[in-house]
Amino acid sequence: MSLPITIQIYLLAAVVSFAVAGLIHLLVVTLDVTRRRQVTMVSSAPPSVTPQPTSPTATQVAAISAALNEILGNYRIVRIETAERGHTWVSGARAAQHDSHHLARSPGRSPSQ
Repeated sequence: MSLPITIQIYLLAAVVSFAVAGLIHLLVVTLDVTRRRQVTMVSSAPPSVTPQPTSPTATQVAAISAALNEILGNYRIVRIETAERGHTWVSGARAAQHDSHHLARSPGRSPSQ
């Protein structure tokens, strides 16, 4: 007596799932062992000096501007500034949007409503 086709498919899916799970487990164990070996090799090496980031000089900014001009064409860099400076208009717009939801301040509404 043979099993119905649906049960055969379920059994095949279970066997394939267990095989894939075993393969993934084997890969995870192998990668963990490899990582541990690399960590031990790196920890035994003498500490290296990491360079401290510095701000670009005027010469570097001019070189980057010239390269961009060559690539992009006749465009003009108007301003170079830090990224934090642009957040002020966002917070102002957000405050204006939140203030617009106060019903007591809306035109045509009395404070008691």
